[in-house]
Amino acid sequence: MCKAESKSDLGGKTTRGCGDTCTDCCRRPRAHGIGCFWRLKAVDEDDARPFAPAVWIVRRPCSCLWASLLLSLALSVGGVIALANAVPPDADAGPLRFEGLDYPNKAQVSKNIDALAMAIEKTELARIAYENERSATRRRRLRSERGEEAGARQTLRSLATSLFASRTARGRHLQSEQQYQQEKELAVAALVYKSEGDTVFDDAGLAELCSLHATVLTAADYADYCRKYFVYEVGGVRHSICETRFTPLSFFYGGAEYDIEQIDLAVFEYPHFDPIAVAVINGRNASAAYPPAEVAAVTEVVERLFGYLSTAWTNGSANVDPAFDCPVSQKKDIAHVLAVTAQIRAHPPLERSMGGIINAYFDENFRVGHLKSKYTRANFDFGGPLAGYENLIDDAEKRRQESEFNKWWDDSGLNDATNADDPNWRALEPLCLVSTKTLDEMLKLLAQDGSLAIFPILLVFLIVWLQSRSLLIAAATLVEMLISLPCAIFFTCVILQIQWVSFEQFLTLYIVLAIGADDVFVFVDAYKQSLHAGALVNASLEVRMSWVYRRAGLAMLITSLTTAAAFVATAASSPIPTLQNFGVFAALVVLIDYALVMTWLCSCVVLYHNHFERKPGCCCACCTCAKPGSEADKTWLCSAATLGGCAAICGQGGGYETSTSLAARGAVGAADKSRVTVFFEDTFPFNLVIKRRPVRFGVMALFVAILGPAIWQATLLQPQTSSEQFLPPSHPFQRYFTYSEEFYAADDDRTAEMQIVWGFEADVLDMAGVNLLFKPDNKGTPLFSSSFALDGAAQLGVLAACAHLKASDQVKREYNRETQQSEHKVACFMEAFRDHRLALNQSFPIASAAEASAALLEWLTSSDVADEPDEPDGGGAPTPRDYEDDLGYVRGADGGMELRWVKVRADSLLKLREYLPAKELRKYYDVWEGIVSELNDEVAVSPTLGAAFQTAGANANSANKWITMELQETYVRMAAVGLVIGLSVALLVLVLATMNVVIALLCVGTIVCSLICVVATVVLAGWQLGSAESLSMMILTGFAVDYVVHLAHAYMESTAHTRLERTHDALRSLGISVFWGMLTSVISAVVLATLQLQFFSKFGLFFFLTILYAYLWAVLFLMPLLATVGPEVPLAPRLTGTQAALEGEAGAKPEPRLSDVLEADEPRLSHV
Repeated sequence: MCKAESKSDLGGKTTRGCGDTCTDCCRRPRAHGIGCFWRLKAVDEDDARPFAPAVWIVRRPCSCLWASLLLSLALSVGGVIALANAVPPDADAGPLRFEGLDYPNKAQVSKNIDALAMAIEKTELARIAYENERSATRRRRLRSERGEEAGARQTLRSLATSLFASRTARGRHLQSEQQYQQEKELAVAALVYKSEGDTVFDDAGLAELCSLHATVLTAADYADYCRKYFVYEVGGVRHSICETRFTPLSFFYGGAEYDIEQIDLAVFEYPHFDPIAVAVINGRNASAAYPPAEVAAVTEVVERLFGYLSTAWTNGSANVDPAFDCPVSQKKDIAHVLAVTAQIRAHPPLERSMGGIINAYFDENFRVGHLKSKYTRANFDFGGPLAGYENLIDDAEKRRQESEFNKWWDDSGLNDATNADDPNWRALEPLCLVSTKTLDEMLKLLAQDGSLAIFPILLVFLIVWLQSRSLLIAAATLVEMLISLPCAIFFTCVILQIQWVSFEQFLTLYIVLAIGADDVFVFVDAYKQSLHAGALVNASLEVRMSWVYRRAGLAMLITSLTTAAAFVATAASSPIPTLQNFGVFAALVVLIDYALVMTWLCSCVVLYHNHFERKPGCCCACCTCAKPGSEADKTWLCSAATLGGCAAICGQGGGYETSTSLAARGAVGAADKSRVTVFFEDTFPFNLVIKRRPVRFGVMALFVAILGPAIWQATLLQPQTSSEQFLPPSHPFQRYFTYSEEFYAADDDRTAEMQIVWGFEADVLDMAGVNLLFKPDNKGTPLFSSSFALDGAAQLGVLAACAHLKASDQVKREYNRETQQSEHKVACFMEAFRDHRLALNQSFPIASAAEASAALLEWLTSSDVADEPDEPDGGGAPTPRDYEDDLGYVRGADGGMELRWVKVRADSLLKLREYLPAKELRKYYDVWEGIVSELNDEVAVSPTLGAAFQTAGANANSANKWITMELQETYVRMAAVGLVIGLSVALLVLVLATMNVVIALLCVGTIVCSLICVVATVVLAGWQLGSAESLSMMILTGFAVDYVVHLAHAYMESTAHTRLERTHDALRSLGISVFWGMLTSVISAVVLATLQLQFFSKFGLFFFLTILYAYLWAVLFLMPLLATVGPEVPLAPRLTGTQAALEGEAGAKPEPRLSDVLEADEPRLSHV
C-alpha cells in the first residue's frame, strides 16, 4: 500500500509509517493514527504544545467563567423576552403552539381540511360584516321613521352593538336565546361497566346497576343538579322533570305496557321476515306479496318494537321516574329480553332502524347465538344554568357552575359510589368519566408528570458529584445543562425567527441531562487522565489543559455533531412543523451545551484545580478520620492525612501545591486511583472479556447468536392495528376509552360529521410561500373554483347528493322522537331551502345562479326565520341558522356577498371517541372517497357545481380523523427515513472522525445491531409501530451512535501499535466516561418511562433500550471486535513480547510502553 520509512518515536522504538509516495488513501502523520483500511501508521505521543483557547481560559478563569455565564444569561433573557413578546394576545397557552401545526399540512387530506376551515372563517367574517351593515340600514330607517329622539336612542344602541362586532353571528344568536334552569347540558357522568364474569346482564349485574341508579337519584339535592326536560307550560309556568335518558335498565324493567315477553321469538325465523319488515317500516302493505298470517305476525312484532323505541326504551319508568328503584314487579325475563334484542341486530331492516339504541347498551360481540354482553353503558345528565345563575354562555359563569357541581358530586359521595374500589361492586367494574372533572384530572396528571422532572436533575447532579468528587463541578454541570435550554430559545426565536414552542420540546430537558452529563464525564475524565500523561503534559497547567482540551474537545465535538446532525435531519425530513421546531431546538441545545462545557465548565475545572482539588471537603478543617493511605481516607470527605495535613492543604508552611505541580515532579501514584476507575480501566471489560481470546470470541459469538432471533423478531414489527393508548392501561381514563371501543356506533355516540364540499379547485389551497415553521399562522389561501355557480342544475345536483347520502348504509341513523322513525343524519341546506320556498308558493329550483345566491342569503339572514331559537339537542325542525356554515359567502370586489362554495353534512359511523389505527381509518376514508366518487360521476353531475371533496369534520387539528390517519402513516414513513438518515450521518461522521473506512463500517454495523435489538425488544413487549414508537425510532438513532463514536475515536487516538493495546487504551481513555454517561442517560430514560402520558413513557422506554443496547454492543461487541480485526500499526515483528504477554496468562506482565513509563499516580481529589 504505502512505502515504508523508519521513524523514531519518543521511546526510541523504530516504527513504520507512510512516506511521500503513499496512495491517496493515506495521509501524513498527525496527532493520531490515520489509515483508510486495516493498517495504521505509528504515531508519536500526544504533543505537549499549548492550545490557545485552553491557555486563555487557564490564565483568565474568572473572566472566562463570568463572560460565558453572563453571555448565556443575556441570551436566555433576551430569548425569553422575545418569545413572550411574540405571543399573540389571545393565545391561551402562551408561546406553546400545536393547534394546526402538529400534522403534515402539505398532505392532500390536510389541505382539504385547512382550506375548508379557512373558508368557513372567511365566510363568518363576511356574514358578520353583512349583518352589521343590515343592522345599520335598519337603524337609519328607524331614525327616519321615528324622528330624532328615536334616532338618538338607536345611536346609543349602535354604539353598544359595535362593541360586540367581533362576535360571530352564532354567538349573538346564542346570547339572545333564553336558557331555562337546568335545561341545558352542564355535565355528563358517563359510565362504562365491565362484567367480572361473562355478561353484565344477569341478576347480579342488574342488581348493581340498580343500586348505583338509586344512589344517584336519591343523592342529596339531586333535583337541584339533574338535567331537566321540558314537559308542558300552563299559565306561563314552565314544567320540566329530571330524566335519565341513557340507561340499560329500561330494557329489563317496565310497566304492564312493556310487554316484550309476549313477543314470539319464532316470528323472527319466518323466511320473509326481512322484506315484510321493510314494507311495514316504510308504510307499505305487504299482504299481496306474502302470506297474510306471516305478514300479520311480523307486523305485530315490528310495531311492538317501534313502540318500545318511543316508550319503554327511551321514556320508560327507568328514564323518567325519579323514584325508580328497580321494583321486582317490573322486572322482565332477562333471557327473553336478550333474545329479542339480539334479533334486532340480526335483521338488517330492524338494525337500520333500531340498531343505534341496541349498540348503545350491548357490545359488538352480542348477537344471536351469543346472548352475552361483557360491557354496557349508562349516562347521568346534569343541567344548567343552576339556581342563582342566568346562563351557561358566559365562560366565567359556566366555570363557577361547573365548580359548584363538582363539589356537590364529591360531597354527595357519588365519586366514591362510582369507584371500582367500592366494596359494593362485585359483579361489575364501573368506570366513570365526569365531563366537568376530566380537564382537572388531566391537569393534575400533567402536574404529576412534570414534577417528576426534578428527580433526574437531582440524580444527575449527585452522579456528577460522585464521579468528579467536586461539588463545584457538579453545580457547574447543572447550570450548564439547564441554561442551554433558554439560551437555545434566543437562537430559535431571535436569530431564526421561530417564535413559538412545540410540545415535543419539553423532551429536550431529558435529552440535555443525558448529553450534557456525558460531555462532562468525558471532559472531567480527560482531566483526571492527564495527571497520568507524564511530565511533559503536566509541565504546566496551560499545557495540561491544552492536552485535555484537544482530547476531550474532539471526542465531545464528534458526538455532539452526530447527535445535532440527527436532530437537524429530523427537522429537514419531517413534514410536521412541531417536529421541525423540535429538531432545530434540540440540535441547538446540544451544540450550546457543548460550547458551555468547553468554556464555562472548563473555567470551573481550572478554578477547582487552583483552589479546591487537593483540599478536603471541609477545606482547612485539619482532621483525619482514618489511617493515612487507607481506603476510607481516600474515599470519604475527611482526608487531610492523605493530602499532607494543614501545612499542605491550607498554605501553612509549605503552601498549597496543585496536582499539576505534583505530577510534573513525579510525585503522584497510580495506587491512589479509585476502585471504580481501576475497574473500568482494566477489569471490565478488558481483563474479563477482551484480554483472553477464548472469552472474547465467546462473547462475540453470544452477541451474534442473539442477533439472529432479534432480526427475526424485529421483522415482525407491524403498523398499529389497535387503538393507541394515551395513558397507562391501568389508568381509569384509559380503561374507560378502551372499554368504550367495545361498542358499535350508537345514537348517543358522537360520530365524525362528513363534509361534502363543492366550489373549490382540484388543488384546494394555494401554498405559495407557506412555511409554518417560521410563519405558523399562514397556511395558504383557499382556491375557489371560477366555474362554480349554484344554478338550477347545481341545486338539483345538491338535492340528489343529499338523497344519495340518506340512502347510504355508511351514514348514521338516529331515532327521531317526533317522527318516531329512525332517520339518516344528513344536514342538507338545499332541502330546507326548497321546503321554505315551496311553503311560500315560490318556484324551485331557481334558474339563475345570482338569484339563487341572493335568495339563499335572504333566507339565511332574514329576521323572521334566522332568529328562531334552536331546540336543545337537535330537537325540532332545523332553522336556517343551522346551515350558516354550509353556505360559503365572501365579500366580492364590489362589496356584495358572493356564494363561492357550499357543503352538506352527514354523520358517519366513525365514532369520535374511538382512537383507531391508520389501517382502520384508511378503510373508512376509502369508503367515503368512494361515496364522493359516486356523487361526482353519477349523482350530482353538473358543470357549474363541479367536483366535490370530503373531509371528516371541519376542524383542522390532529384530532380530525383523516389527519390522524395521515399523521400515523407519516410517522411510520418518518421512522424508516429517520433510521436511514441517522445511520448515514453516523457513517459520515465516523469516516471523518477516524479517517478509516473499515472502522467506520464496523461501528455502523454495531449501531445497526443495537437498534435491531431495541426493535426486537419492543416487539416482544407487544408494541406496534404507532406514532410514539415511530417518533422514538426517528429521534433516538442519534443516541445509539455516541458510545460507538467515543470508543472508536479513542481507539484511533491511541499511540499503541497492536489492536489489543489500542483497545485497552480506548477503554482506559473513555471506558469509565462512557459508563457514567450511560448511567445518567438511563436515569433520565427511566424517569420518562414512569410518566403517565404514554407518549413520554414510550419515548422513555425507547430511550432506555437504545442507551442500554448501544452501551452493551459498544463495550462487549465492538471493542472485542476491534481487538480482533481492528486497524493496527504494521510492525516488523508480527507478535511482540508485549502482545504475547497481554494475550497470555493472567500473571504475565506486558512489556512497558512509553505511556506506562510516563504515567504517574493520581493524587487524592476533594469533594468540593
